[in-house]
Formats: sequence, C-alpha cells, structure tokens
Amino acid sequence: MKLLFLGAGSGIGTDFENFQSNMLLLTDSGKKLLIDCGTDIRFSLTKLGYHSQDIDAVYISHLHADHIGGIEWFAFQRKFASQPNQKPHLIIHEHLVDLLWNSSLSGGLKTLDDKEATLSDYFNVQVVHTGHTFSWEGLKLNPVQTVHIYSNKELMPSYGLDISYQGKNYFITTDARFTPERFEPYYRDAALIFHDCETLDTPSGVHTHFNQLVTLDPQIKAKIWLYHYNDGVLPDAQAHGFAGFVRCGQKFDFS
Repeated sequence: MKLLFLGAGSGIGTDFENFQSNMLLLTDSGKKLLIDCGTDIRFSLTKLGYHSQDIDAVYISHLHADHIGGIEWFAFQRKFASQPNQKPHLIIHEHLVDLLWNSSLSGGLKTLDDKEATLSDYFNVQVVHTGHTFSWEGLKLNPVQTVHIYSNKELMPSYGLDISYQGKNYFITTDARFTPERFEPYYRDAALIFHDCETLDTPSGVHTHFNQLVTLDPQIKAKIWLYHYNDGVLPDAQAHGFAGFVRCGQKFDFS
C-alpha cells in the first residue's frame, strides 16, 4: 500500500508548484481511494498522471472547499465523460452526508434531464456511523473526529483517518486544532503520522500550528510528516525533531 500526496498545501495557498493537500491511497489490489477532493483536484491528478476514471472511491473528511470543492467536477466527469456506467464509491460519515448534498453539491448536481438527482445518482454512498470503522480492499479505516472549526459555538463535523494495514496503523489528522489529548492514542499507536501544520506568522486558531507541534514528545515528533502548510519559507522540520515536511508528489510506501 502506498500513500501519494497530490498536494501538500493549505486551502488558501497560491503556490503553483503545490496543490491542496488531497491524497491518493494506492492499494495492493490496484484500487485507488481518493482522500478528499478539493477545488484543484483536476490539476493535481493530471500533474501526477492520474485521471478521474482511475479513482475507485472517495473519502470525505469535512466540507471546506479544499476538501470537497472538486466533487462536482469529479461527479460530472464520471457520469458523463469517462465512465458513465461505473459509479465510484463515496465513503462519508453519517454527520456529513446530508450536509454535503444539501449545503454544498445539490445546486450544481441535482438537475438531470429526466429527474431531480440525489447523491446516489453519482456515487455508491457508503455511510459510516459514529463509532464504527469500515473496510476497503483489505484495509480497516477508522474515521476520527477532530476539533477543527465551530459555527455559532457548535462543533462542525470533521474526521481524520486512522488506517490499519498489515498489523500497523497510520494516522492522518486531516484538519484539526492542536488537541494532543484527543489524538494521544492514535499518536502512540501509529507507525507514521501525517499532521496538518499551519505555518502562518499569525496563527488562525483553526489549524494546528508548527509552534504547537514542536511541544510534542520527541518520540511522537519523530513519526510525524507535516502537511497542509502555508506558502513561503518553511521552518526546519528535521531540526525540530520531525520526519519532515511532505512535498507535492511525495509517495509513502507502507509495506
């Protein structure tokens, strides 16, 4: 199994050598799981030699545009252009599925010539319920709720991903504030950790910042690859005990 970073940047980046931090999980069977589908997905896929028809399934972590902004393009591509008779799977937490359609996608996708469409007209929707894991191509995937952003004091749903493969665990935070007490069991058990890492001079407060991550235990930091960073010069991650900053196109082999 391999994890390919189609991009490693933040949702507000302007670096044309990088893209939003969507990932492609390449399984031993040849199946491909897209982890998030951001606004620039058609460019990031193409740059690394992939196309919409190569994707077998999509996992959605939360509803910000750098994570879902490319789904309309992807859905239309698969329905009308590349593989009209083969719906991809959409793996999504129960707290996100209605919001994704009603608040983000229905305006563009609901109108078909013969009917008013639903999400199931474009995807085989696999809903993951709270507290449950799901299996895909021999992998066990566990959505992990993160604390990312609030709306009117209500925590909006957002889910990282803990992946079990051949007796090892790999933890992807997706977007999260600095909550080491929440993530501690995943930090501890993971062989590798892929952690969102803001590098703005003035922290936004809705992402984990590099200056917060440096306070983690050295044994944890040594397993962390940093991604979802901002434009500009990056700190020296390895000098601070991290594995490094992920680069666009970097691939990790989990075998």
